Amino acid sequence: GLAFADWSDQRVYRLDPGSTAPTPLTPEPAEAAGLRYADPVLAPGGEEIWWVREAHDQGTIRRHIVAVPVSGAAAADPAAVREIAGGSDFLAFPRPAPDGRRLAWIAWDHPRMPWDGTELRVGELGPAGTVTSVATVLGGPDESVLQPEWADADTLYAVSDRSGWWNLYRLPAGGGEPEPLCPRAEEFGHPLWQIGRASCRERVLCVV
Repeated sequence: GLAFADWSDQRVYRLDPGSTAPTPLTPEPAEAAGLRYADPVLAPGGEEIWWVREAHDQGTIRRHIVAVPVSGAAAADPAAVREIAGGSDFLAFPRPAPDGRRLAWIAWDHPRMPWDGTELRVGELGPAGTVTSVATVLGGPDESVLQPEWADADTLYAVSDRSGWWNLYRLPAGGGEPEPLCPRAEEFGHPLWQIGRASCRERVLCVV
């Protein structure tokens, strides 16, 4: 099936093969279009889709990485949407580790823009399916890190502008000195005007 966020109401739907009517996966919000979902990734096991959710409530905006059941159980039960991680003004690129033990994502706070400075964070996933501890493994106020991807259960790829150019790096998921994969005076990334954009997957395959 195909999962998507509908522009008209911002809810998530699943469209199954051969079906002409999509099945809602997220609840109808109290405020019109007040729960907005983007940047999806299929969770390990395939029973959930993890999204960046922006929740609007009478002028207050909160953002979290959330788990939405593929079954549709959350359509009538808001409690079935589980908040996995948060704690920042902005979030992007949720990436579960291949073994399901950890989650990587990018975070930054107002007034920074994502091309000014972001943090690559890695969180341990507890038995309840939420992040129990978080470490920043790359980036900061003056270093823009984008698009983390898992090489294996303990190693990440990411794009960083620490050299002055968005280049590709490999680093331990627990933190450590990043290894440049193709140091050049050229960009292997682009400004994050819209979350969900990927720029380096093919180039990673070429240089590793």
